[in-house]
Amino acid sequence: MYESVERRWPSALRTLLAANTALIVWAIFQLTMIIRFNYGYGGTTSNRFLSGGGLGPWLHEQSLRGALSAMFNEFGALYVLAPVGFAWAPRALRRLTIVAAPIAVALCYVQQPDRALWNFHFLVTPLAAIALERAPFALAVLTVAAFAVANLRVGAQLMFVPAARFALAASVVFAIVALVRSVRLQPDIAPSA
Repeated sequence: MYESVERRWPSALRTLLAANTALIVWAIFQLTMIIRFNYGYGGTTSNRFLSGGGLGPWLHEQSLRGALSAMFNEFGALYVLAPVGFAWAPRALRRLTIVAAPIAVALCYVQQPDRALWNFHFLVTPLAAIALERAPFALAVLTVAAFAVANLRVGAQLMFVPAARFALAASVVFAIVALVRSVRLQPDIAPSA
């Protein structure tokens, strides 16, 4: 999709051909396993598209607070930093982010949404880095450190690390302060064309 948006038609066609080849090989393997060896998908709901995929049962099993907490824990301070980074990002990164958005939505539907979003840290993290790049060094370090400590509990699930809520809250506060300071210190910053 990105190659098509960039109007690189030969490259887009090669990429489409490679992706479809991989999909066909995967589909043949799956069908072979299902037909010949009675393979199944277990209790997963991801393959039940019309009954909510992975999203429906996940929402049904979660409280509203639990669902919102899981989604917030996924990116935490990056939710604050990434939109600003998107505005300042090079055109190619902005286009790649836009092209990836429908895929993120589809994966959030067929998978558990907070886990599906893990697949998009490769875009959100550079956007956040672009936002922090212009912030005072100490605030950027504090933001990243608090975010890292929070993710030792949330992402790595290390039980000896204290509860992540304080580190997550601190990282969001540091991110907001860093953005305010970066704009005040460098008011001539303008989004990329």
